[in-house]
Amino acid sequence: MKITVVLVEPIYGGNVGSVARIMANFNINDLAIVGDFRPDDDSMRMSMHGRHTLENAMYYDSIQDAPVDIRVGTTGRFTSSEKGETRFAHTPEALVEHLSDFTGNVGLLFGREDAGLSNEEIAVCDIIASIPAFPDYPILNLSHAVGIFLYEFSKGNWDLPEKEEASASERDRLVERAAELLEILEYDDARRERVETYYRRIFGRAVITKWEYHALMGFFGDLIDRLE
Repeated sequence: MKITVVLVEPIYGGNVGSVARIMANFNINDLAIVGDFRPDDDSMRMSMHGRHTLENAMYYDSIQDAPVDIRVGTTGRFTSSEKGETRFAHTPEALVEHLSDFTGNVGLLFGREDAGLSNEEIAVCDIIASIPAFPDYPILNLSHAVGIFLYEFSKGNWDLPEKEEASASERDRLVERAAELLEILEYDDARRERVETYYRRIFGRAVITKWEYHALMGFFGDLIDRLE
């Protein structure tokens, strides 16, 4: 699937630059702009590492001219009733699921900062999508809205590095170290058993990493040595 971000008659250069910047965060490079807007100093300054996207943007007179295979109109004014089908909207997550098997060029259309997409523009879109937000203030900043949609489409492309977790036997050794400390502190058997159980459950819930295991083992060891 290819993603093209289509900005319809944007007003503020800073917003357009911020859109180019957020596109770079998700390695989306195709930007189309409908209307008379052309990059200015504000847009170039705000684009940062997305400057190449802004410099290579394509310009069109209408949304029908943009060469995309499917048009997704975004809106902050939507209905949850299928009877209001012209503005019946998918969430970003549902949109991605709906298009999961699509292999063409998806145009994500974002309207003017002050008025959004017109009813006529909404009518020529194939799908409508909206970001659920606080009803009293549902309209997001342009680049923020673009970022949320691109995140959903890019989800799973880049994973956070996985941390190596401490094994069960290592957690057992931590509890044993803690038990040594309790013995030095002369806890009675019942109290020591109860505290050891707490330690075991805390370490289990925390899902500690190898590095955390070694740090805690060193801490308990230093504490035991000092007390002895």
